[in-house]
Amino acid sequence: MGREENKKAIAAALTKVKLQEGQKVTASYQKALGKLTMDLSFLHFALERFGWVIWNLNGPMAQILTKDLQLKALATKLRASTDHAISEKEDRRIFLSILKRVENVAEQRNEFLHSLWLITEDEPVLCFSRKRGVLEGADAPTVDQINDLSLKINEVSIDFAEFKKRQEIRNLIKNFGAKAQRKE
Repeated sequence: MGREENKKAIAAALTKVKLQEGQKVTASYQKALGKLTMDLSFLHFALERFGWVIWNLNGPMAQILTKDLQLKALATKLRASTDHAISEKEDRRIFLSILKRVENVAEQRNEFLHSLWLITEDEPVLCFSRKRGVLEGADAPTVDQINDLSLKINEVSIDFAEFKKRQEIRNLIKNFGAKAQRKE
């Protein structure tokens, strides 16, 4: 077994021991924060790919232009593109509303993830908010509050997926109509 494999095995064993020692509170926070990260990452990915389509970018160029683009910056660029890329006024309103919700959940997620969590068994959870410079004890976010934010992120993801599907259908209809007119 190589050095890297040894490190991974030791880290896995330590994690297992910590969890077995009864640090259920820590594990539930880690699970909730991990889910939060994955859920927002999925939404970020979906929005990025949508940007590629409305900006008419190919894969390699799109990756170059959007690599490491933070979600807030991506939302800003998508917002600036809305009038040019989305023809229907009501669709633009819906999309802008989705982007506002994306920014809100991203900000809340960043607050949770960039805080310093102090969790020990049989002690109250402490959370130092780096953004606000405040140590929260009794007011520290709970696992349920973190999971509620994951739920909000998933709701935004679903709304975005429905919006995107409507856009694809509108574009198919528009393209079909344009082809029919050219044949006449």
